[in-house]
Order: sequence, then structure tokens, then C-alpha cells
Amino acid sequence: MAKVRTGIGAWGQAQWRGALRIALTALYGLAGALHLAAPYGFTPIVPDFVPLPYLVVMATGLCELAGA
Repeated sequence: MAKVRTGIGAWGQAQWRGALRIALTALYGLAGALHLAAPYGFTPIVPDFVPLPYLVVMATGLCELAGA
């Protein structure tokens, strides 16, 4: 009886992980850049109890760029 291979294997997993890492880096970088370039687009979704929403949006943009 022939052995049936299941899954994508170690090489396939490494390729997917690398591709997803690049995609997440790009998405976080884009989100961070948009937070800095157009902060007033994000301030309406900041909850009312957060003080200084403009500065919070800018700070989260910097954090996203640092994490990317």
C-alpha cells in the first residue's frame, strides 16, 4: 500500500510563513503610514473616553511602523 502524504510539509510551511510575514509587514507598514498621513480619517472611530484622539492616532501609527 502506498503511503499517502498529507499536509504541505516543512518546506511548504516555511514558504507560507515567509509569505505571510511579508504580507503582515506590508499591512502594518501601510496602516502606520496611513495613520500618520491622514490621522483625521481615524479619529472618528476613537472612543469618546480616549483623551487627545489625534495624538493617540499618531502614536498608534508610530507603533505600527515600529512593529512592521
